[in-house]
Amino acid sequence: MRVGSLHMREKLSNLELIEGNTSRGAEISTSRGGGRARHSLEELRNRTATTELHLRSKDSDSKFQTHSELNLIGKKTDEAVDLVDKFLDEAFLNGATEVRIIHGHGTGALRKAVAEILSDHPHVERFAPAKQDQGGSGATVVELRA
Repeated sequence: MRVGSLHMREKLSNLELIEGNTSRGAEISTSRGGGRARHSLEELRNRTATTELHLRSKDSDSKFQTHSELNLIGKKTDEAVDLVDKFLDEAFLNGATEVRIIHGHGTGALRKAVAEILSDHPHVERFAPAKQDQGGSGATVVELRA
């Protein structure tokens, strides 16, 4: 899938059509609970040649507390890096301008890993420790590019 200059890969079964120029009754169901897609993948490809489809990850709500906050407390650094990358991609695609990443104090390993990924991430305009009433040095506030 291509979104602007971003290239993303995701299983079709993990995506859900949320908006599009489809005729009445042309919904797409790809739920894992035995639902069937009403249109073949080839039909969808043909429609996307001329129609814009809006997709979102079906798992996003379960991984992130809100669309503007990610809690990494208890995660390992390699797992946290992957979560931060996906979280920033989703926040950017949803039009968020600012997000908060909670990493806690601990040994500082999560804070350091988060700072490393944020310093080179294409969606990040700037980042800083949160204000004291928003988690202080146990959280990082990220301003996303427009």
